[in-house]
Amino acid sequence: IEGSTWRNTFTKGKKLLIEGIDILSSIAPVECPVILGNHDTIKAYAIGEVIDAWYRNSKDVKVDNSPVPRKYIQYGETLVAYGHGKTEKLQDYPLLIANEAKEMWSHTKFREFHCGDIHHTKVLKWISDEEYMGCVVRFCRSIAGTDNWHKDQGFIGSLRSAEGFLFSKENGLISQFHAN
Repeated sequence: IEGSTWRNTFTKGKKLLIEGIDILSSIAPVECPVILGNHDTIKAYAIGEVIDAWYRNSKDVKVDNSPVPRKYIQYGETLVAYGHGKTEKLQDYPLLIANEAKEMWSHTKFREFHCGDIHHTKVLKWISDEEYMGCVVRFCRSIAGTDNWHKDQGFIGSLRSAEGFLFSKENGLISQFHAN
């Protein structure tokens, strides 16, 4: 929110997260993996603690604010990994999942790694020599605006967008949504 203080954006972000989680948890259980970024490490951790405390007695909301850089969620035949995407090498994503989430890897057919560091859409796909060990890596857009640091670096013009993904327990990704 341009021109706002960090306090205002933190408070508005908290309200937005709670509203969204409340809506989603009225439909189905919600898992919230908190992923720290490279510009907002402390704020991301703090909001994760706030959300975890807010939903501490909820049966339908699970918050993972653990200090690990990558988080993994299994939904039926699908494994979705979440990470910031700044420090890992692209070619390492499939093996990171296979090593850090061995059980989930072995029990799933569809595997995706969702990152956000580059703030624009990029889709990559690796397939092993046997063609049955695929892993899609997605760099998702950001809803963040262009601040002075991004302007100085020349990172301008990216479309602000939130992305949503709908997975089937049996068939993996079945739909993708964008809110610009």
